Amino acid sequence: PAASIAACSDGADEPDTPRARPIVIAPAGPDSGAVGTGLAASGAGFAPDEYPLAWKADGVVIAHAQRYRRGARADSTCRGSGFYELSRGRARPIAIGPPACTGAFSGIAAADPEGRTVVYPAAPDFARLPALIRHPLQVWYTDTIVTGCGGRFTRLAVSADLEQLAAVGRCAEGGAGPAALHLMMGNGNGLQAVLGNEEGEIGHIAWSAFGLSIVLDQRKPGEEPSLNWFILGERALVKLADGTDPAWSPTGEWIAFLAEGRGGRAEIRRVPSVRGSRPRLVYRAAPGEPPPGGPLVWSPDGRSLLFTRRSPRGTTIWRVDLRTRTATPVTGRDTTASGR
Repeated sequence: PAASIAACSDGADEPDTPRARPIVIAPAGPDSGAVGTGLAASGAGFAPDEYPLAWKADGVVIAHAQRYRRGARADSTCRGSGFYELSRGRARPIAIGPPACTGAFSGIAAADPEGRTVVYPAAPDFARLPALIRHPLQVWYTDTIVTGCGGRFTRLAVSADLEQLAAVGRCAEGGAGPAALHLMMGNGNGLQAVLGNEEGEIGHIAWSAFGLSIVLDQRKPGEEPSLNWFILGERALVKLADGTDPAWSPTGEWIAFLAEGRGGRAEIRRVPSVRGSRPRLVYRAAPGEPPPGGPLVWSPDGRSLLFTRRSPRGTTIWRVDLRTRTATPVTGRDTTASGR
């Protein structure tokens, strides 16, 4: 059955509710109730945006949820927003409220494939310098990582061994200059730009299973986005297909991604991580159903993928079986969908 992060977080407006009591993982800012427009959380009706981050070996899915007032997506609240574990139809909050909610609001929080650690941008007033927050999910503290980037990051990726971070951002003083792909150690040291945007604006990024390559999407004005394989040792860029939102399988054999299909609707495909390979269809939504969206997350056994669907009720997480191409909800109250 589908878990409901929305149902779990609805109780978060009541701080004494045991299931939803905020976990203190770092000093809270002066506004512990709302972020953005100063929305008062108490008693308001909220809808969720829910996104998968990682799928652990024990079957638990790590996700983040952002709550907002229905009909006013710009009004987000920290109460109930943050990181959750999804298991056996239940959603359990790991860390909600500040500063974890900033990871949900940013939309660029990243986790290692095993769901041990999440990294996300610090709130602008959290540190004087642009910084990241590294949050080991099973402990009660966070680390602030000062990277030396003079601007801000727009995409993040954590390697499987937690030893490397990849980030897209403008890191010249004051955030000037073009965006580039940067690498750094897991503690933020050694920041270096390794790929510019000459081949197109860099979007989503994902590490290979062994930390030797990165797959990314790039877009040039007026052209379809391309899915490119960046081999770190060679500093070589190899085009794999047209598409976005790449995700590398646990064994490194496949790269899943979103591509434009029939009628311009997105569909999920996968391509072997071998030069010159042809993509294969994974999932296409039936007529009348919302198309799949990112981010994509592989199951530990490589037999399923998580994706998202957006509806007027919010964004929910779905699972597609690669063998049957059948999709089922993981979160939310919507009930059925079938693949094609």
